[in-house]
Amino acid sequence: MYQLNGVTKELLLNLFFIIFPLFLYQMFWVDKDRIYSKSNFRVATLMGVLSILLCMSFPITFSSGFHFDLRQIPFILGSLYGGYRVAIWQYLSILLFRYLLGGDEIYVNVLVISLILLLVPLLKSKYSGMTMRGRAFISMGLVLISGTLTMLPIFMLPDTPDFFSMQFIGIQVFGMWLATYLVETLRNNIKMRDEIIKAEKTSLISQLSASISHEVKNPLTAVRGLIQILDEFDFPEEKKKELSKVAMSELDRALMILSDYLSLSKDPIENKETLDIVDELKYVIDVMTPYANMQSVEIHMNFQANSYYVSGERQKFRQCLINIVKNGIEAISGKGEVRISTFHSENQAFIRVSDTGCGMTLEQIQRLGTPYYSTKEKGTGIGMMVVYNIINSMNGQIEIRSEKEKGTCFSISFPLDKNI
Repeated sequence: MYQLNGVTKELLLNLFFIIFPLFLYQMFWVDKDRIYSKSNFRVATLMGVLSILLCMSFPITFSSGFHFDLRQIPFILGSLYGGYRVAIWQYLSILLFRYLLGGDEIYVNVLVISLILLLVPLLKSKYSGMTMRGRAFISMGLVLISGTLTMLPIFMLPDTPDFFSMQFIGIQVFGMWLATYLVETLRNNIKMRDEIIKAEKTSLISQLSASISHEVKNPLTAVRGLIQILDEFDFPEEKKKELSKVAMSELDRALMILSDYLSLSKDPIENKETLDIVDELKYVIDVMTPYANMQSVEIHMNFQANSYYVSGERQKFRQCLINIVKNGIEAISGKGEVRISTFHSENQAFIRVSDTGCGMTLEQIQRLGTPYYSTKEKGTGIGMMVVYNIINSMNGQIEIRSEKEKGTCFSISFPLDKNI
């Protein structure tokens, strides 16, 4: 006589074999953004076959060679969600493995799974249009019918436990409800994630477009007003030159905004080469020193070694550093200093740019690098977006520490070029 606690134990173990691959699929496939890849069908089919084979490996076996397990749950689910493409592979797997196991019930098993293969995938299109509750009822009804058909020969066995049929069918129906619920939850999570990503992209594009439109409109409006004034009034030559200079300055600002936007939309790194960080920093300091002098800001440098080599694109790397140093200079009101230093560990090169400016709050630091946000009065936030984009493309990391009225420190790290 087969013990009832043994029946429950084996059936619950089978239920675990059905649920566990769903979690594996969620953890190692869906969350890696590969749900729409070409190999997704193969992975989903493999997970279903894996559940079936594990269930069949731990069956409830009677002395006459009858084998009972929960293989029909993943088989029916695969047929309903995947149609014949999935069902045929699961069907062949069951046939082959059941033949290797042997036993008296093999022909009954072949009949039941053949009926599932022929009839259940036909419901796929109608099943897809149902609500979650409707799908659960259909799935539970199918497994109830198939389980009952599978149990028919066992009623003729003299050593069948009295409550085995009730346990077997009851756990099958419950297992189908649970598996359907998990599959539906997984599908809803995927759909919700895609909608969130789409909404975020749309929001980002609209914010960026609004920012660009607003920031470009301001200097163009100013230029239009200056041209009207020059056309309507007869100014002295010196005044005309002054107004023309202002107009050119506003046009340059508009071009700078568009240039930053184009830099953001391009591939961050197009032509990689080996860069000497110290040489690049010296170039940046030479470029920014006149601008710093105009703002009464001193630039100090402290390089730990003569050379640090990293991989990146020279012009974009310089643009990244210039943006950071320029922000440090502009953060200082009156006299102050910007300190630039370098050091390295075993595999990383570090650049530290600190200033004695106005500093930032934690909330401001967290919002840096997002569109439509800047700590500067006329800023667009695109410059820091470009900085983050370039650093990420070079496999670097950026850390920002700041304190109000005491200054800000940018610490950037890059992996050293192993080819040097």
